[in-house]
Amino acid sequence: MDKSLMINIHRILVFIRFDIRNPINIKLLESIVECIREKSGNGKLLEILSDEQHIIKQLLLEESELYENRNNIDEFLLIILEDILNMLNSGDYDIAYEMVDLIHILPELIISNNKKDLRVYWKLNIKQYSKKKKNDLAKKSKKYFY
Repeated sequence: MDKSLMINIHRILVFIRFDIRNPINIKLLESIVECIREKSGNGKLLEILSDEQHIIKQLLLEESELYENRNNIDEFLLIILEDILNMLNSGDYDIAYEMVDLIHILPELIISNNKKDLRVYWKLNIKQYSKKKKNDLAKKSKKYFY
């Protein structure tokens, strides 16, 4: 997996979190989802966003560096990003914001590839969010973190 892609995903999620109602967020999320789904790297993300005359272009890293992804956590990230994209498309901005807030640090944890950090993140963030919202996100996601 491409380390620079994960760093750029983190930066894009922080950007989206800052202004959840910005119409460009949908294109940004679609671009990320496409790159993860196709297992393409940072170059593909930059290519997709190359025509964007937006501040986000200045925030993105261009170099690529590979890292080993041992637990397929990027599959979980893809599922959540697709959910957020659906929420933005349907105008559920408050819930979309909560989800972006929940996962915006996940790409950095994926890069660190530290299983203990991922477990702690799941326990303190995903599990608590799931309890608060009374949903099954924790149950569905546990396999990616343990």
